[in-house]
Amino acid sequence: MELIYNINKTAEIPDVSKIGGKARNLAILSKGQIMVPKWIALTTEFFDEFMGIEIKKIDSILSKPCNTDENVIKLSKRITEMILEIDFSSKLKEAIENEMCASLSNNENSYFSVRSSAVDEDSADFSFAGQLESFLYIQNNDRLYESIKNCFASAFSERVMLYRQTHKIPFKGIRPAVIIQEMIFGDISGVMFTGNPLNNDIDQTLINSTYGIGEGIVSGELDADTWIVDNCDEIVEEKIVPKKEMITFDFHARYGTKKINVDPKKAEKSSLKASSVIKLKKIG
Repeated sequence: MELIYNINKTAEIPDVSKIGGKARNLAILSKGQIMVPKWIALTTEFFDEFMGIEIKKIDSILSKPCNTDENVIKLSKRITEMILEIDFSSKLKEAIENEMCASLSNNENSYFSVRSSAVDEDSADFSFAGQLESFLYIQNNDRLYESIKNCFASAFSERVMLYRQTHKIPFKGIRPAVIIQEMIFGDISGVMFTGNPLNNDIDQTLINSTYGIGEGIVSGELDADTWIVDNCDEIVEEKIVPKKEMITFDFHARYGTKKINVDPKKAEKSSLKASSVIKLKKIG
């Protein structure tokens, strides 16, 4: 396995153990000809290379019994500090730069998301949703590398490790991967479920959307419009809510996001046309 996975250079969709669940799902979507912003993934082998000889220390720490929350918190602190203290080697920086130049729109006007992709993230039995770090609208500068390190460290954060402890998920062999993906300056974003999670009806599609980027929906921070579409491509339920706020690029800081007010003229209006809702359902 390469240090960096590039969907354009191989027909293979790697195992979750190499690029994590989130990146593997991106690979499946990309191979299925679904429109996905360009991306690359730093593999679990990249993490091993980044840590160098320290990876053996991490594995040693993780292999020891850890039966109390206090010990888990101490373990987390020790490992995250180890990760954050390491600097990227020129070799690894060059590898990232080469792949970004070859596969992504990498110029002074380019912005990226840097997202964790854990090996056992969102499995059939457990969900790490919202517990791992993501950084939005990051340019290719020192902040990119700091974001990658923070994504690595988040796989060993206090919250994540306590979750593992509670659900008896093994500590041994934890390996994070990281996605670097082009950011879109979206006017409208949403989430689509190809089975209705509200009633477990697999013959219904549920679509949520709101203004701005999708962070507000996936975090549950913002109100969103809702549509339920049946298998005959008929909208059987529609709920349009006031959308007073949106999350967008922080133009003042030139990185990251901020919450702003929605134009009152469109706050009460539907964020999607009915024709767009049906088109999305057909794609799903």
